[in-house]
Amino acid sequence: MRGMDKFSKLDDLKYPESKFMRAVYRLPVLFYRLGFGPLVGKLFMILTTTGRKSGLPRQTAIEYHQFNRRIYVYSAWGERSDWYKNTLADPKVTIQTGNNVQSASAHRLITDEEYAAAYQAAAADSFIRAASVLVGFRLSEEEFLRNKSRFTLIAFDPADHSPAPAVKADLWWVSVLTGLALL
Repeated sequence: MRGMDKFSKLDDLKYPESKFMRAVYRLPVLFYRLGFGPLVGKLFMILTTTGRKSGLPRQTAIEYHQFNRRIYVYSAWGERSDWYKNTLADPKVTIQTGNNVQSASAHRLITDEEYAAAYQAAAADSFIRAASVLVGFRLSEEEFLRNKSRFTLIAFDPADHSPAPAVKADLWWVSVLTGLALL
């Protein structure tokens, strides 16, 4: 039973329902708009999906990890995330990392082989290894595969459809004015 304690943190994650928390999770989009995309884009990508109800472009910032041309994302709130539901309805998405914009196709990992590849990507990532040690959440590949149903992992592969417009650095001037004011 002790092995299951590792998952209590995952099971206890609450979906952000307050306006304040939703605003906090949208901060990386603001940073892109302020012109900090090349810096913020090393950790957060902007995912543009098509709204499953509205049909309109929807943008969200998500932590990502790239391994062998494939981008992996963990949905912390599982299947409750709107962006996840949108990718199920239409897997054609646009990904922006820094100044790089590309079309991609999204799909949820299902097979043991896909999950093993994701585990190897995580094991190769020094940030993920350090964070896992810091929070005391370390799994062997066997444990990870045995409990794969607890992890909503999505892979994004390059695609050839037309990408949605990128988030523009339209608020760059705010950064300049703030910098000048601080001087």
